[in-house]
Amino acid sequence: MRPDRMVVLSSAKPGQEDAYHNWYNNVHAPDVFHRREGYATLQRYELTERQLKERRYGYIAIWELQAGRLSDALASISELRKVKQSGDHDPQDTLYQANPGIVGASSAWYTPLERIDHPTDSADAEDDCLFTVFSNNVPGTDDEFQAWYSQHAHDVVFKLDGFKSAERFIAAPEAAADPVAQYLEKPQWQHLVIYRIAAGNVPTAQDAIVGQRAERAEAVAAGRPPRITLTDTMIEPHLSWWWQPITGVLTP
Repeated sequence: MRPDRMVVLSSAKPGQEDAYHNWYNNVHAPDVFHRREGYATLQRYELTERQLKERRYGYIAIWELQAGRLSDALASISELRKVKQSGDHDPQDTLYQANPGIVGASSAWYTPLERIDHPTDSADAEDDCLFTVFSNNVPGTDDEFQAWYSQHAHDVVFKLDGFKSAERFIAAPEAAADPVAQYLEKPQWQHLVIYRIAAGNVPTAQDAIVGQRAERAEAVAAGRPPRITLTDTMIEPHLSWWWQPITGVLTP
């Protein structure tokens, strides 16, 4: 089983990007690794120039947790927030300091469900780009939605050009039960798929997505099944963005 993840979306104030990145990479990340429990690796990404949906954030951070340490990671973040609210904390702990470069951030924890690999090119690389999809399903359709999404992600990887793999996640139940957990927007996005794309192949993958949308519309108009189906069990709108790496994989 692959590790649980903490996913953080954020944006920087115009003109403060360098200060924000320096703080996140050289101050914040080391503090998380050394002062908090359960965090194994971090890689950060920025939006690619071309997006197919509205931009809401500038950056995404993918934190991988140590095996079996989700509860520890949640507990450490919960304690951080409680102490921050009280004001009784170590002034050297930068997790409590206001960062002037940040506009806003939102985080959520996810547990992996399955990974789908392309048979010819699926190995992860530090310079891979990502396509992330956050979504919710209609209440009472969990099984139907999961069955559809498993096939849908498989079809994207196997039928569309440019995609190396897809990893499907569900919101960690432990996080949902935590009253101080901070989620990605509201309501929390229950489902996350992270597609990996080799460096340089993002335009190919984006064109493939645009093409399959056009093909689906034509198929529906003609009364025939499309190559890749949608489902009425997904609540719209869903969020999807394309990302390129701005760091390698960071470790303690």
